[in-house]
Amino acid sequence: MKDERGIPAAAHLSDALGQLGLKFQTMHSRIRPVFTPIRLTGPAYTVQCYPGATWAVEEAIENARPGDVLVVNGQNFDGAVLMGELMSGRAARRGLAGAVIDGAVRDTVALRKARWPMFASHITPRAGTFDKLGQQQVVITCGEVVVHPGDFIVGDDDGVVVIPAKRRHEVIDRARAIEKKERFIAAALRKGLSLSQAAAHWK
Repeated sequence: MKDERGIPAAAHLSDALGQLGLKFQTMHSRIRPVFTPIRLTGPAYTVQCYPGATWAVEEAIENARPGDVLVVNGQNFDGAVLMGELMSGRAARRGLAGAVIDGAVRDTVALRKARWPMFASHITPRAGTFDKLGQQQVVITCGEVVVHPGDFIVGDDDGVVVIPAKRRHEVIDRARAIEKKERFIAAALRKGLSLSQAAAHWK
């Protein structure tokens, strides 16, 4: 396996995905970090929820493997939460990498203090229900992106991208090349060159 230390930023990965014909792998801007600065990477453990029903998320917390990222389709429902302080605390205890929730969360003061990576589309104090509705490890949509179990998730202050599992190394390598080019251009700008001049000097 290739060394993936120093995985690029979400913006560079989004650019790389676009260059490789995968323009629809960046989640909608409604999926925002609960706190910043934030960094989240790992394979997706997918969860399909009935809006406001926490059962499937609680089950997923116990079934996912350490290092997994919970990616939850809560249908962008803002009327009741899918995760808060207690559930995220249990997920952190189990070694899960974080969560991306197209739905609501609460207890944000405690979440910011705990620093367990979490993204969500809404915040509300209203509790959900424990109706036994939902599915795990199925193909879902989250933030208007199709997510398969095992897809590689990267989130930071700018948002979240979804890298198809089979394209993971290709996308990361392309994003690293983009990073390298941008570092070169930034250095050229500091020397007084224009953007077009800096780009022309890149080889």
